[in-house]
Amino acid sequence: MWLTHTINAVALTEDCQRVLVDFDLVLQNPYKQLERVTTALSLTIDGDAASKYAQEFLENDLRHSQYRLSDMAADSDCPAMVVTVYRTLHKVAMDGYDWETSTFAKRLRRWQKQMEELRPLMACIDRLHSQVHPS
Repeated sequence: MWLTHTINAVALTEDCQRVLVDFDLVLQNPYKQLERVTTALSLTIDGDAASKYAQEFLENDLRHSQYRLSDMAADSDCPAMVVTVYRTLHKVAMDGYDWETSTFAKRLRRWQKQMEELRPLMACIDRLHSQVHPS
């Protein structure tokens, strides 16, 4: 589900002013991430509001799970495509990869094609899940 939602979110915002933020990076360095967001979206932020956000709102307890690329890569049940998409988008969130390039757009189209090819399998899994766990 993460993969489908993530690829759709990236694809549907291609022509928008956007920024990709990794929640773990926000918890590690909220000021740097706020600066990234405000710069990317052409916003300004009040210093007091930023401090309040960083000190009062953000808590490690908000993190329900944390995965590292190495965790995913080591998990034989994790599809290679999930690792690839996560790795690429994590680089984007760290400003190490520009997602506003034709190279990224080609990669995104490839991911979308792969997801489309998986659609019948995913529909079958959903049907079987519904049969095993009726609502």
